Amino acid sequence: MSRPPSPVAHRLKLLAGYLRGQAVCPGLPLTAVIAATRRCNMACRMCLRAVMPFDGPDLEMALFRKIIDEGAPWFRYVCLDGPGETTLHPEVFDMVRYARARGIRTVFSTNASTFDAVTCDAILDSGLDQIILSVNGTTPEVYAAVHGVDGYEDAVARIRRFLARKRERRAKIMVSVQMIRLPETLPQVGDFYRMCGGSPASISCG
Repeated sequence: MSRPPSPVAHRLKLLAGYLRGQAVCPGLPLTAVIAATRRCNMACRMCLRAVMPFDGPDLEMALFRKIIDEGAPWFRYVCLDGPGETTLHPEVFDMVRYARARGIRTVFSTNASTFDAVTCDAILDSGLDQIILSVNGTTPEVYAAVHGVDGYEDAVARIRRFLARKRERRAKIMVSVQMIRLPETLPQVGDFYRMCGGSPASISCG
């Protein structure tokens, strides 16, 4: 692999290649999506898993390190999302720490189903830069219809617990709470914004 240009020069080179419609990218991209696991504990209707199977082992730590080592001069952001629930990978927080040690920012989305006290602290201890919490629905019925499992109240409680721990530790991690617009969730968009609006009974990312 050739010696990379400076970060600014690399960005300009990528932009120039894009504007010219070049078929070959001049260097690695700034952002990489690396699927940590194919395992999932839900059956969300909008997921690729709903239309095709995803089998196979978790991403091995050795392979992850190799990708990061080779891509570090180019990568600025690594997203650990894939067709599975990222927090089910037993070494995912070691992956976050490894990427951060190489100066690469990290992000992943999660259904928050694994958020016990240990996992909440593991997320905050890892140095993860951004986390996206997926709650599709503002009622148990819609949540179950979208996620394929019951557990709306439990999901909201786990997210509130995580946010409380974040505030308690004054952690700098950026938190987003996300609901995908689907036929089932579209009538609940207003309720979702109110739920996340900062009232005492709401989810709040403050």
